[in-house]
Formats: sequence, C-alpha cells, structure tokens
Amino acid sequence: MVQIDVGFLVAQISDLEKKNAELEEQNKRLISKEQNTVPSLRKALKDVAMEKDATVVAHEDFQLNFAHSRNV
Repeated sequence: MVQIDVGFLVAQISDLEKKNAELEEQNKRLISKEQNTVPSLRKALKDVAMEKDATVVAHEDFQLNFAHSRNV
C-alpha cells in the first residue's frame, strides 16, 4: 500500500505555484522589454540605412563632380 505524505505534496504544490508566479513575472518583464526595445531598434536600423543611402549618394555626386571637373 502506498502511503501519501499530504504535507509533502502541499509543500511541493506551494513551491511550484511560487516558481510559476516568478516565471510569469519574468515573462511580463521580457514582454515589456521587447515592446519597448524592438521599435527603437527598428528606428535605429532605419536611420542607419538612411545614412548609408545618403553616403552612397554623396560619394556618387563627388565622383561625378570630379569626373566633370577633369573633363572641363
């Protein structure tokens, strides 16, 4: 016959509930960080892409002006 220690089971359930609550809190913090960080990272990436495009255009303008000045 199996003897069940009810007190032990209650303690285990209590520990599991505590760990579950901690994990839920961590999950909330991670979701909050994701919601706050991802948009700013997207904006930063977009800004870098725009700067790169501007640099490429400026470089092409410089090359055209340099070539034009050599031909004049």
